[in-house]
Amino acid sequence: MIIPWEQLPEITPFKPESEQAFITRPHGDWPEMEEILRQLSQIEFIHRQTILDSDTVQALGVCPQEDTLKQLLLALHPWRKGPWQIAGINIDTEWRSDFKWNRLFPFIKNEIKNARVLDIGCGSGYHLCRMAGAGARFALGIEPYWRSFAQFWAVRRFLGNIPAAVLPLAIEEFPPERCKFDMIFSMGVIYHRKNPQEHLNGIFNMLAPGGTAVVETLIATGNDPLIINGRYAKMRNVHEIPSIPGMIGKLSRAGFAEVSSVNVAATTCEEQRSTPWMSYQSLRDFLDPDDPGRTVEGFPAPVRAVFIGRKK
Repeated sequence: MIIPWEQLPEITPFKPESEQAFITRPHGDWPEMEEILRQLSQIEFIHRQTILDSDTVQALGVCPQEDTLKQLLLALHPWRKGPWQIAGINIDTEWRSDFKWNRLFPFIKNEIKNARVLDIGCGSGYHLCRMAGAGARFALGIEPYWRSFAQFWAVRRFLGNIPAAVLPLAIEEFPPERCKFDMIFSMGVIYHRKNPQEHLNGIFNMLAPGGTAVVETLIATGNDPLIINGRYAKMRNVHEIPSIPGMIGKLSRAGFAEVSSVNVAATTCEEQRSTPWMSYQSLRDFLDPDDPGRTVEGFPAPVRAVFIGRKK
């Protein structure tokens, strides 16, 4: 079993849906990924230290089979979110996810201590590890993309029994009535939702009273949203990129109080780029080569904002 349920009582309420996902939403490459995880479980590793509060999440220790370890980790390519260092192996991911974390962390550093956290669409769980390193009681991520799910459990085998886990669930498969969270993160998700207001309403309902929502999204820099018919920066399944006033309005309509935009930043090719661990196209290829201020489709280049709202 990939998920050590007996070691993680915090996630046992979601075991039925998680096990069902393996049956109802199988992936053709899953047997290969499962075999990689099996082989990783047999790698000898003398654990020295786990570091969750630095830009690179690290599992320090000695691995006599370092070359084999590296090849197994590379076989889980593409690695999107990080960076990680496992037994001296640097996993240089497409996204420097520490940039995003460092932009938002000053605004939530007190609230995250001892919090029960949910991260919707958590990818390979880099931010979950940073949440745990910042003092979260438990950080739970849901991620329907099987490769990202496998990547988290690959690195967690070396990080040890940290208070974090990823379940292979889409938000539609997650049973919201079984747990209330102190903090919910939705980062890079809302512009993929056909009904963004429904998404925010759902976050509000899953929060405990006094809880905090952190929503990070692409934004349109004017007062009006960008309506996408087709692709944005070569991304499929993008429906609407909200404006800052529009996002504040949506969060307020969902019931949130003290809503604010705490950070706005253009995405750069330092933050998102191709690497040997993600060798496909990246941001540079998504921008107009003659005008990097616009995407290849002619839209304004990516700008992202972080919003915070609280449930009274």
